[in-house]
Amino acid sequence: MLDNIGVGGNGGRQRISGRDELQQQQQFILPPCNVFINENFALKCPALFHGRLLDMLQCEAPAADLMEAEFDPFRPFDKMHLSDSAERMRNTPNAGGSSVISEVLSYELLKSYANAQLDRTEMEVTYFPEGGSIVDYTCRVQHCTVGVSVTRAMKYQGLYSVDDAVRLLQKKLGGLRRAARNCLRGHRWSKAVLHVWATSARVASLVQHAYWDLLPAEMRANALVLITVASGAKADPIFHETATH
Repeated sequence: MLDNIGVGGNGGRQRISGRDELQQQQQFILPPCNVFINENFALKCPALFHGRLLDMLQCEAPAADLMEAEFDPFRPFDKMHLSDSAERMRNTPNAGGSSVISEVLSYELLKSYANAQLDRTEMEVTYFPEGGSIVDYTCRVQHCTVGVSVTRAMKYQGLYSVDDAVRLLQKKLGGLRRAARNCLRGHRWSKAVLHVWATSARVASLVQHAYWDLLPAEMRANALVLITVASGAKADPIFHETATH
């Protein structure tokens, strides 16, 4: 379910002048947005997000853009009703670490919003030489194969800074480029997405600033960066997960 939401109003029923009405409307108008709702979560994003996302993934030119959304889970992860492909990701051994939840929910988000279909899980994509950078999964969006790397913009001690954001983007965007270069024929993707989970709108704004103002253009040219703000207790396992494999 996608709804366009526009907010505006005069804040009361009394007769007011045209100028006062315009001023009050200007105070309360919010940018139009889409809200996708399913049984597990709501996803709020700019009104043109859906079309921009599909256009970016399907056009022949390299994907190079940044988009942001807000993720609001309705239930804890272990109570969510996941798709079969998400369950497959959840139950398939990965390359190690404690990022299963963030990767599974990344796929569920793209499946729910862009009708993405899982292609290969992390360990099913092959590379030569082995031991280098890899993607977390590949999926298909209509006729396009997409390689997705999932990361989290967070900090265990202290405040997350713009320097942290720059280091994260440099590492992950560089890794996507190396993974694409080393991936074997038949497992390759035509578009890349760096999915960044952010703990707050402040952190998301730092990642945006780092991307647009502090990274060289050539580093931005090889992937679409999707920032998803996920806050609150139900979203906490995305960032503080114990290893499940």
